[in-house]
Amino acid sequence: MTNYIHTIKESFVSLIKKYALAQLIIVFITGVIVYFGLLIFDVKHALAIASVAIFLDLIPFIGISALFTPWILYLFFTNHYTLTVQLSILFILLILIRNIIEPKLIGSSIGIHPLFLIMILFVFMKLFGFFGILIGPMVAVSIKALSQAGAFTSLKNYLFDG
Repeated sequence: MTNYIHTIKESFVSLIKKYALAQLIIVFITGVIVYFGLLIFDVKHALAIASVAIFLDLIPFIGISALFTPWILYLFFTNHYTLTVQLSILFILLILIRNIIEPKLIGSSIGIHPLFLIMILFVFMKLFGFFGILIGPMVAVSIKALSQAGAFTSLKNYLFDG
C-alpha cells in the first residue's frame, strides 16, 4: 500500500512539473508573439508591454484579455482606429494560436490526449466556474498519476478477479 502511495506521489509531482513547464512555454510563446507584433506595429515600449502580457498570462482565465481588451477599447474611443485594428488582429491571432497549441502542448507534456484534457476543462468549468479552470488540470494530472501507478488496474483486479 505504501508503495502505491509513493508511486502516486512521485507521478503526481513529476506531472505537475511537466504541466508547469508546458504553461511556462505557452506564456513565453505568447510574450514573444506580443513583443514582435508590437514591434511590427511600431508601438512604443513593446518590451515592457510584452512583459506585462507575460505576467497577466500567468493568471488563469483572465490572461492577456486584461491587457488587450481595455487597450483596444481605449484606442477605439480615442479615434486611433489603425492601432485598434492592428491590436485586435494581434489579440485574435494570440487567442487562435493559444487554442491550438495549449491543449496539444499540455496534453503531450503530461501524456493526456488533448481532447480528453479539453473535455475535463469544459466539464469542470461548467461544474465549478472559474475554479473549475484551476481544478480541471489538477484532476487530469491526478487521473494520469493514478493510471501510471497502476491504481486503476489494481482496482479492476480487486473488483472483478477477487
